Amino acid sequence: MLDKLNQDIKAAMLAGEKQKADILKFLKNAVDVAAKDSGQDLSEDEVLKVFKKEAKKRTEAAKLYREGDDETRAASEESERKIIEEYLPQQMSEDEVAKLVDEAISEIGSDNFGQIIGAVMKKAEGSADGSVVSKIIKEKL
Repeated sequence: MLDKLNQDIKAAMLAGEKQKADILKFLKNAVDVAAKDSGQDLSEDEVLKVFKKEAKKRTEAAKLYREGDDETRAASEESERKIIEEYLPQQMSEDEVAKLVDEAISEIGSDNFGQIIGAVMKKAEGSADGSVVSKIIKEKL
């Protein structure tokens, strides 16, 4: 994944896509910082966690900018998030998540939110947004 990221940085720079090149460089830096903090190279799953964290930051920032009536900055954050999402696995639809939630509830047989969300996130293997999972569980309980 990091090889693809490096290739995409070069391609964006050569194509004159400044915003894309900048956000990809930022992603690479975020991975490097996380690797330095852990004292070792990151696994693919750990790299994906860094990418998800950065995408989530952009989503939250866009929301805050909208609340502050700054649509230009909100659009910029969303644009950056879309670039980051190109490196993330395809996210499950709400219907697919709801099916996993139903399965987890029937398997666990309780209304323990923590156990249910843990089971759903494990089954989803990184392809479900935690906020969507949480929302659906709350609706079903």
